[in-house]
Parts: sequence; structure tokens; C-alpha cells
Amino acid sequence: LILFGLHHLVGVAMKINTTQSPLFIFVVFVETTIFWWLPSRALRSEEFDAIDEWVTKARAKGQEGRVAAELVMNLETGVQKSTTNASYIDSDGSLTLEVQHACPNHGEIATPSKLPVLWALDDRIKYTLRYEDTWKLVVDGIKLLPVSEGLVMYQDSKCKEACKSKTDLIETIKCERAWFFKWYEKKWKSTFKKEKYYDYVKNPGHKIGRILAGMYGHWLTWYSIKQQGSGND
Repeated sequence: LILFGLHHLVGVAMKINTTQSPLFIFVVFVETTIFWWLPSRALRSEEFDAIDEWVTKARAKGQEGRVAAELVMNLETGVQKSTTNASYIDSDGSLTLEVQHACPNHGEIATPSKLPVLWALDDRIKYTLRYEDTWKLVVDGIKLLPVSEGLVMYQDSKCKEACKSKTDLIETIKCERAWFFKWYEKKWKSTFKKEKYYDYVKNPGHKIGRILAGMYGHWLTWYSIKQQGSGND
């Protein structure tokens, strides 16, 4: 389960493995507050009209429909330049939107977030808002992927090799974590502290670097640890 929130909890996403692309079911909650930005229609393509109409109809389904509408609008607004076609079907108990893009799209889940994952949108996405005791949004064509930076860091730190003698899983994790942070500390000033490493424009894929720069590199974090006498770990 993956939690999504904009200042307050929006909903829960459940990944279901299918024979085709992964399927996500977004179960939205009744009590939530959404903050979002809606660009002017002048900035949109004609293909966005169908998305607008679907969003309007979804909002009419009550609180659950409004939350689903904001999620779809936020996602599709972010990739609207690649939209080539969009259509929807309004049937009894179901509201389906299909969007076609010129190419797959991907990007970090939210720039200020502490989640090192990417939205990955296929070139064809299907959103189905259907009623099953409550309104639920089923999405086909969207994945959540980890950033590759994590694997690069793991391999470069060589913590796996350093802890290969460990046989117990918990002990292995503890060993690798300790080794990784010693490696990270050595590389901090020469690499990870440099703005060019965690700058979004220069290195958009360095999400973990941006997260750690604001945590590991913050003076308040260091001061708090030193006060506790816990060393650099």
C-alpha cells in the first residue's frame, strides 16, 4: 500500500499484478483537503477538453469523485504537452477516461517530498471511476518506480561485498547500513555536498541526494546528534 497526501491524506493506492501492465486502485477517503493549481485553458490543448469534461463529471460524484478528479487533473496537467488524444465514456455506475500520449512520461512524485520514487506513465492511460459501495478510481498504465540513484549508491559503496560474511538478514542489513553511511560520510564533502550533485535542473534523477542533503547535511541534525554523543552515525 502506498499513501498519497497533499497536506492531508488523499487516498490509498493498491498495486495489483496482472498479466498486462500493473493496475492501481485508488480508494479515496471522504475527509480530505486538496490544494491544487489549475492552469488556464489558454495553456491547454484541444485534447484536454475531454479530460476537463471527465473531471467535471467526476466532481459531481461527491467527495470521492472530487479527490479522484484532482488526482487525474494533477497527473495529466503535468504531461499535457504530450497529450495526443483523450476520450471518455459515461455509463451507469462507471466513468471511464482514456488518454493517449505521444510517448511515455516519468518524473519524481513531488519535488519537496521525501519519497525517492517516480511516477511512470505509459503512452496510454485509462482511468475508471466506478461505484462499489463507494466511488473508487481504478488506473491502468501508471507505475511507481524507485529512482536508479539508490542502486548506483548501493553498488558504489560496495556494502554488499563488505558484509558478505553475514548470514542473518537483520545482521546483514545493519552491517550494510553502517558501511554505507561510512562511505557516504567520506564522499560527502567531495560529492554529495556539492550543489551540482543534488540540483534538480542539472541532475533530476538525484532524488536521494536531495533528501539526504536536507537531512544529513543540515547543521541542526549534526548538532542534535553531537549533543546525544552518538558520533557521526
